[in-house]
Amino acid sequence: MNKLYRGQNLFGHLENNGVISAKGDSFSRSMKINEPMATFGNECTIGPSEKNSVISHQYDSNQYPTAGISTTPLYERALFYATSGGRNDGVIYVISRCKMTDHGIKEFDVNRIVRYPKLVMDQEVILVPISNTLPAEVIIEVIMVEAESVHSTDSSGCQ
Repeated sequence: MNKLYRGQNLFGHLENNGVISAKGDSFSRSMKINEPMATFGNECTIGPSEKNSVISHQYDSNQYPTAGISTTPLYERALFYATSGGRNDGVIYVISRCKMTDHGIKEFDVNRIVRYPKLVMDQEVILVPISNTLPAEVIIEVIMVEAESVHSTDSSGCQ
């Protein structure tokens, strides 16, 4: 797939003027043994690493902010996040994977890196731009979506 999607509620889209920024400044963190995502089998590293950042980010990017930006290759999952599960209007950013290398953006496929991802069905791909902001040149479309366009599905994918 040459496209990735990012869902954003309309309030966040307007508040940020359509700019997609990471929540943190670094994409290399240490893992503490008592952190909930440091489960047996997730293969956390000792000391700071990108792998620890991927594990932490996918677990809860609000509690463990990184320089990564969550995306998905699945339009339906972006629609879910854009509308907060059908409660709000939102936008879906369509991101060109072909243009990312020209801008030095790294991508991390969560389901390939994390043995036990928190939300497997998201097929999350974390993007890490050189700066904390995704360059406008990689966003090829912004789609406005209405809350009513979402079927009643919770974050686990169950209806």
